[in-house]
Amino acid sequence: MKMSRKAIYWFQSDLRIHDQPVLSNLNRSFDELLCLYIIPDKWFNNPFGLDFNRFGKYRMKFLNETLVDLDQSLKKLGQKLAVLKGNPAEIISNIFHEHSIDQVFTQAQYASEERDDNIRLEELIGNKNLKTHQSLVMTNPQSLPFELDSLPFGFTSFRKKIEKVYSVADSYDDVKELPPVISSFEFEKWPEELILKNVDPDIPEKTAFPFKGGESSALERMKNYIWNNQQILSYKSTRNGLVGTEYSSKFSPWLANGSLSARRVYQEVKKFENEVKSNNSTYWLIFELLWRDFFHYQALKYGDDFFKEGGIKQRKKEWQYDKDLFDRWRSGRTGVDFIDANMVELKETGFMSNRGRQNVASWLAHDYKIDWRWGAYWFEHCLIDYDPCSNYGNWMYVSGVGNDSVTDRRFNPELQAEKYDEGVSL
Repeated sequence: MKMSRKAIYWFQSDLRIHDQPVLSNLNRSFDELLCLYIIPDKWFNNPFGLDFNRFGKYRMKFLNETLVDLDQSLKKLGQKLAVLKGNPAEIISNIFHEHSIDQVFTQAQYASEERDDNIRLEELIGNKNLKTHQSLVMTNPQSLPFELDSLPFGFTSFRKKIEKVYSVADSYDDVKELPPVISSFEFEKWPEELILKNVDPDIPEKTAFPFKGGESSALERMKNYIWNNQQILSYKSTRNGLVGTEYSSKFSPWLANGSLSARRVYQEVKKFENEVKSNNSTYWLIFELLWRDFFHYQALKYGDDFFKEGGIKQRKKEWQYDKDLFDRWRSGRTGVDFIDANMVELKETGFMSNRGRQNVASWLAHDYKIDWRWGAYWFEHCLIDYDPCSNYGNWMYVSGVGNDSVTDRRFNPELQAEKYDEGVSL
């Protein structure tokens, strides 16, 4: 009698059914499948002795919406999503052995903590039993004209070296068929941390991000922004805006948890350029996706140094560790209107413009001289578009310990307010 072949697909930062070639092909080789997502215990830790964890209410709400949407998509394919909480490697290893799993599939990771989870799982189940695939970055890593050790330190050098030679894998259509659920697995109720009624904070109507989490919302937003309203044609001139939904694409929250594929965005922009119009703005949206890839590759190259006090420059600075001063910053009580308005927006909505992020990061690191990691950690708690590589990479950059060639790049909030926010009175 033929034995049933079983697989686990561990969703990480790829919470979607589009552009999932590995998931799409599992029905060819396996008879049963467990679709799994794990909320790591470490998200509820409190680094640096501060009074908040790494997983705030807005991130929780957005993730909950995303997982509900993914579960609904999987149910249409005869599957469903198991959501567990704990140590990912240990949980998956236990399921692997208890249910006689043949293979585990998951996404390759770039940040050291997430990579460590994959490495630990490989140790527990054997390297031949874990298959990882690349779906986080837009560019095909094999198409880059250098090895990781020779990755350019500055973004401009990186872009110039790859721009004419990199390739992007095809963005695949939706998954059409999946093996049935593993019959021996008992589905538990989702963790309390992901029950929407407990994590549904009131968000002001004027939020710059009124959209829901999940692949369905992501694809609708992309269709409206690129095709229906064609705001992409003015992206370069409006991207530094501060108020409203249309000054930028707003793709970042969905890109961060993978409910929108960067490869899919690239293909849509290229299709738009071919069928409608190509200009500086369509180029610039892809330019920003290259920035995203740049920080992912930097995180992969530098490992733990990406998250250390001295950053990837290993630069010694005399940081302050004044919790009262830090609380003034994070609650929007610095006395500088432009800084405070942006920090209040973050605290009350889980979102902030790119221009705002640069200014508030500069203020904390250069004016208050507080360890940049405290600020990056507060962003990690708050931001619905939190991504470890982009978040910590950008914080290092502004704080003088990252990829910026300028030693200390301080933003002047008065001048920034005059240029980007005429409604702010200073």
